Amino acid sequence: MNKEKILTLSLIGICSIAIFYLGGKTIATATENNWLNSQRNITKKLEKTYAAEIESHSDVNALMTSGLQLLRGNQINCAIINFKRVTELEKNYRDGWLYLGIAELQNSDPETALISLQAAEKLDPINPLTYQYLTMAYEQTDDIDSAQKAREKYEYLTKKK
Repeated sequence: MNKEKILTLSLIGICSIAIFYLGGKTIATATENNWLNSQRNITKKLEKTYAAEIESHSDVNALMTSGLQLLRGNQINCAIINFKRVTELEKNYRDGWLYLGIAELQNSDPETALISLQAAEKLDPINPLTYQYLTMAYEQTDDIDSAQKAREKYEYLTKKK
């Protein structure tokens, strides 16, 4: 065989391997994306079902206990559902607002968390835990001045006398 044929066959072989590799990778990615989308859809359906079930609950203590367990189990969306229900039932329940804000922070939603945490602050302006999480929420929304004020309140409330 002459050099041109060898070079041509080598290039064809390399291209075939590249096409096979890239094609397999594309198929794997598409399959993975379909699976992830399917899992997200299933999760959303389950959360809607859970939310509908929670709507009938009126025991604030049970909802808080369940919400805290869900939060610890990293089932943040379901925990949020519980804490929202708590705040609907008891608008002046500081811990409902506080843990709703904490869950929203863990769900990467600092703007919404600020609303909940500010409600907790209004209900109990001397709770250090509220200021700890307000500091985080303000930092995540790039409100450095408010973060500093919240940090100062936290430090004041937690200093040893």
